[in-house]
Amino acid sequence: MGPASVGYLLFEVFHRCDALYHVSPWERKIYARLLLGEPDAPASTILDFARRWSGWRLLAMHCLFEDVFRQRLQGRGPEWLEALIRA
Repeated sequence: MGPASVGYLLFEVFHRCDALYHVSPWERKIYARLLLGEPDAPASTILDFARRWSGWRLLAMHCLFEDVFRQRLQGRGPEWLEALIRA
């Protein structure tokens, strides 16, 4: 079990909405596009950006992911997302 799995468990099972300590490489690329408008960014930059949602960091990031993937399923997702998913 890695650090990303621990974060998912803290959020999903134990309802820790601020347990954002790690960003996996594939998530990092998506968050960099969504939050910073860049093709990639270091995990530390994304974690620093998420500090603005203190107390709710992981919940906010989860909502971003849910929203972008829901848009994709409805055919309204960003074009760059398909390339990242297929890579």
